[in-house]
Amino acid sequence: MNPAILYITIILSLAVIGGFIASKFNQYITVGYILIGLTIGSIITSITHSQNEIQSLAYIGVALLVFSSGADFSIDKIRSYKNDIIKGSIIQVFIGSILSILIISIFHIALEDAIIIAIALSMSSTIIVTKVLKDLERNYSMEGEITTAWLMLQDILAIPVIIFITNLTIHGGGSIAIPIIIAILKSIIVLIVIYYLGLIFIPYILDKIAKTEIRELMLLASVSILFIIILISHFVGISSIIAAFIAGLIISKGILKHQVTYEIKPLKDIFSVFFFVLIGSLIPIIFLIENIIYIVILAVIISFIKYIVTFTILRTEKYHSLVSSIISSNLYGAGEFSFVIGTIAYSSGLLSLYGYHILLSITILTMITTPYIIKNNIELYHKSKNFLKKLPYIPDHIFSSTPLPNITEDKKADIIIAGYGRVGKTIVDILKQNKIKCYVIDFNKNILESNKNDKIVNFIYGDADSMDILKLANIENAKILIITTPSIEVNYKITQIAKQLNSKVKIIARSHLEKHKDILKESGVEYIIEAEKETALTITELLLQHIGKSRREINMILNK
Repeated sequence: MNPAILYITIILSLAVIGGFIASKFNQYITVGYILIGLTIGSIITSITHSQNEIQSLAYIGVALLVFSSGADFSIDKIRSYKNDIIKGSIIQVFIGSILSILIISIFHIALEDAIIIAIALSMSSTIIVTKVLKDLERNYSMEGEITTAWLMLQDILAIPVIIFITNLTIHGGGSIAIPIIIAILKSIIVLIVIYYLGLIFIPYILDKIAKTEIRELMLLASVSILFIIILISHFVGISSIIAAFIAGLIISKGILKHQVTYEIKPLKDIFSVFFFVLIGSLIPIIFLIENIIYIVILAVIISFIKYIVTFTILRTEKYHSLVSSIISSNLYGAGEFSFVIGTIAYSSGLLSLYGYHILLSITILTMITTPYIIKNNIELYHKSKNFLKKLPYIPDHIFSSTPLPNITEDKKADIIIAGYGRVGKTIVDILKQNKIKCYVIDFNKNILESNKNDKIVNFIYGDADSMDILKLANIENAKILIITTPSIEVNYKITQIAKQLNSKVKIIARSHLEKHKDILKESGVEYIIEAEKETALTITELLLQHIGKSRREINMILNK
């Protein structure tokens, strides 16, 4: 039997098992894929002495992942935070890489390896982070949008890095500065030509195929376009990963981008399995066991540097400490471009086998832990904040907000709304339309700046779970407190502080899960709104009306 066929069969079959086990333990399936890769790495290498076939399949998976990232690229998201995101991402990659090089060198790793490892690890995982944010329903929050835009800029920054490494190999030896500069300029010109020619022809072709209303043709056309661009890039000496991203950027400009990404999703999911399994299988398990403490220490230090650099940049741009912490923890891990940069460097002889294994080990470790860090980053922020505040010599401005607004007597109100997301904004808009005064507490600095002259609503910048902020919002005399934040931990803390300051205030809060209702009731919330349940009841009511049930019958059915 062809070893490659056996190889593919083993990977897909065991990936199913790994994903199933991960889901049973309520873990992300990508974690299961990576762990299966670590487990079966020795089996795979014993079957075949060459991994070229599977590595090619894994690269198809990466290409499809990167293609999807390019298709999801939104210049509007970057424009909305333009200076903050553009400056921030560039500074983070640059300063983070320099600091990481210094740290890695201390661990007796060759300088050449340290440079590649540091640059590669400065990139975060667009695929994993955006998926986790979507699963947690945080992708449309301010922090989620900034994180997504930041990741997009990192993907763009990876392009010149890959071009440089690729051309460094081609023009290695002797005086290489001028040949590399020429090669990079050539690559950029070729990419620009491909991009603009693609904008002329590809939307036209896809539009014609879409009119046939044959879905198979749309899938075939989308994948064909991707591989044609990759093939062209190969002939002109450009990385296939960069070509895939450029193809995605071209698709993102057309009205059919959502349909295209939808059509290739099953194919992307299958081939991405090879990527996640392969990245695990490339590390000998004996290497991981022998160096686990060393790898963990190095991963923690580098991730901490990345977090601190990002946090400092965002605080310098006047973002709230909570927002800065959430975004920084979202970006703390490595990603698919870390693997791509490392693999290209290793294949070209710029990175040693030892350095390659170190890079892959840290990439895997941070990829596995990223979902858990993101899921618990708000709780981790509050614990870290409480701990640091107890330490001497910690500057207060690390956690401070912008200057508090001047609340005059004519603007005082009896209603407080904690959180100005989609839910909070809708409530505030209705109150404003009816000239009802209220306080709004949120940590989005743009809200304070754009609404500082509002004559009805008092916008207060800060944490609603802060006693000082709630006092500023007149909690001691308030009649109603509406909590619209999605975090059960934050909601519980806000309620406790509010009831401590004013036992008579009526509190309305939202809850996503049934089990959270008891926690909120215990803390003192009088009215709990379950978003999913309310949606289901509204849909059911409309359904009952449609089938002819009377108002009395509907009320009886819904109140059972």
